[in-house]
Amino acid sequence: MNLEKKDLKALEDLLARHGYAVRYEKGTFKAGACIVRGSKHIVVNKHFNTEGRAIALLEMLLEMELDINLLSEEQSSLIERYLKRKS
Repeated sequence: MNLEKKDLKALEDLLARHGYAVRYEKGTFKAGACIVRGSKHIVVNKHFNTEGRAIALLEMLLEMELDINLLSEEQSSLIERYLKRKS
């Protein structure tokens, strides 16, 4: 699927619009989302390459209830491409 930095930025922007703060941290984990004291956080392993980071964010997005009205054309296209690749 060859995801690039612009794709990662589009995903980060989408998550920010839904109230999530994306952080990249070191550790022996893959990625996860949590709510800490009312703040929504997504933590992704900082050792992932750009495509790995984007895929981790896409996987989490698919589990969330998104307001499709907040999706840009680029973000919508990115999610559709990922779903086609995955199936």
